[in-house]
Amino acid sequence: GDVALLRKFLPDRVTVVDQKTVADIPARATLIRQLLAGADLAGAAALLGRPYAVRGHCCPGDGIGKAIGSPTLNLEPAPTAIPDGIYAVRTGLGLAAVHLGPRPTLDRTERRFEVHLLDAPPPDGVDALEVSFLEKLREIKRFDSRDELRAAIAEDVAKTRTFA
Repeated sequence: GDVALLRKFLPDRVTVVDQKTVADIPARATLIRQLLAGADLAGAAALLGRPYAVRGHCCPGDGIGKAIGSPTLNLEPAPTAIPDGIYAVRTGLGLAAVHLGPRPTLDRTERRFEVHLLDAPPPDGVDALEVSFLEKLREIKRFDSRDELRAAIAEDVAKTRTFA
């Protein structure tokens, strides 16, 4: 609703503040959602005043990341404001590379939110994790083998390290 509607229902609790602008661009929720949908994380961060972040709850995975040498924390729910892809992120546990979306190399179509911490294996006992998205690294891609997947993950990790 607008200010008039809010004042109708909450007459003593509505305070109007000036519109925030960044480089003469109004920081509006609709624009921020559009930037996120286009994976323009830098543009969204400029308007938000911080990187776009989500909090997810840890859930069991199927152990495939660990089996290929890239253990992950699996989080739910997967964020819906940004498109599928591989992202560089910052967490309370350090830098990480995130896989958001299906896993075509493994013939898995469900949308997953997998966080690969760069400098340590996922610790036991983590119930939830906040993830701040820094940059989209690449699109989801089907690889012909697990070795090709491992090589792509190594490249993703190297790119993510540039954010240290």
